[in-house]
Amino acid sequence: MFTKSVMMALATPVLLAASTVHAAAGDKTEQCVFEKYAPSSVAPFRIDENYGLGTYPRLRGAQLYVPAREGLTAEWLTLSVQRALAEAPSEQACQPAVSKVQVSVVSAGGGFWVQLASADDRSAEKLLRWAQSLVHAQPRGATETK
Repeated sequence: MFTKSVMMALATPVLLAASTVHAAAGDKTEQCVFEKYAPSSVAPFRIDENYGLGTYPRLRGAQLYVPAREGLTAEWLTLSVQRALAEAPSEQACQPAVSKVQVSVVSAGGGFWVQLASADDRSAEKLLRWAQSLVHAQPRGATETK
């Protein structure tokens, strides 16, 4: 019992300090998460749904490919995107006009697929168009070398 209370007494200040650092880091970032972690391509996000005797592909949203960088993990990217979509940004380009977007991140070789899913077909199409506008709006000349 004594060991448990000592461990809690030691762990509490560390956890409070860590949460303060993460909260301060979140307050300083005013740019869109997809400007900070720029996606290089977009693809439709489809899932297979079972109807009776068959399986049919169904559009559920968009997948954005984010190239890997030092220190970037799937968990951090998931949290960053979820926070960005949950906040009410001042800039509409940073958030799709779709509510209740489900976010998952899958490791893919030299990067990550950020999968943004919605519950219905109309929202899935809006999500895909928004994701395509994000990728096409980025300047290409900044990464090219001659």
